[in-house]
Amino acid sequence: MKYFFSIYFFIISSLCFSQWFWQNPLPTGNNLISIKFINSNTGIAVGNEGTIIKTTDGGATWRIIETKKNYDLYDVCFPATNTGYAAGSAGTILKTSDKGDTWTALPGIPGEYLKSVFFTNENSGFVSDYQNTV
Repeated sequence: MKYFFSIYFFIISSLCFSQWFWQNPLPTGNNLISIKFINSNTGIAVGNEGTIIKTTDGGATWRIIETKKNYDLYDVCFPATNTGYAAGSAGTILKTSDKGDTWTALPGIPGEYLKSVFFTNENSGFVSDYQNTV
């Protein structure tokens, strides 16, 4: 009888705790600030603590893209299908050349909080902080 109750409580407790899982927003709990779609299926969202997530199925599922940066990202722009830029706090500017699968840090503007990024083509663009465009 003692073993029955032990097994019973183990099963009940595992069922109770297994009901909780991170559901919304997936796949991260970090705030997302900007999202851009390259086409109807492929999109990139950026946000707090260097969060970059990507979808290739129109937003049905998302996966986290590792950046090894933990600065907040405020905006993302894709002037071409493969090439994109993200900008954020501490002068962070990131670039991708593979539709957002990998990101490389570019020389930024130290100390600035870059709130917006817009590129007219793959090599020419603008970033702005709270008050200025650079």
